[in-house]
Amino acid sequence: MIVLDGFPEDWRCTVAVTRAGGLDDNGDPQPGQKFSVENCLVSTSSSTKDDEASDVVTTKLSLFRDPDPEFEFQSTDKIVIPDSAMGAGTYFVDGRPRVTPLGVEVPLKGAESNG
Repeated sequence: MIVLDGFPEDWRCTVAVTRAGGLDDNGDPQPGQKFSVENCLVSTSSSTKDDEASDVVTTKLSLFRDPDPEFEFQSTDKIVIPDSAMGAGTYFVDGRPRVTPLGVEVPLKGAESNG
């Protein structure tokens, strides 16, 4: 491990990833994939109210993971962070994951109602 070496084990979590299956030749949706990704670290980024007339708050997080040649997050992935982890909830990848030799940073965005 490179990025996560400096952090306690109990800060890490396993996230659930849902990946869309795309479309077949007729344009019909194909079944997606669901799988778990271990050794992730989640950090808050920001939380903003979308507009004054709305009760919707947009939460942004960053998910960090050591480099893994066997797996890459995709910009269309849906990520579920477990209740036991900071930032628990359902998020979507917000842009392109940033891959470096030290690890991966995945920007996440989720919306929830305060109403």
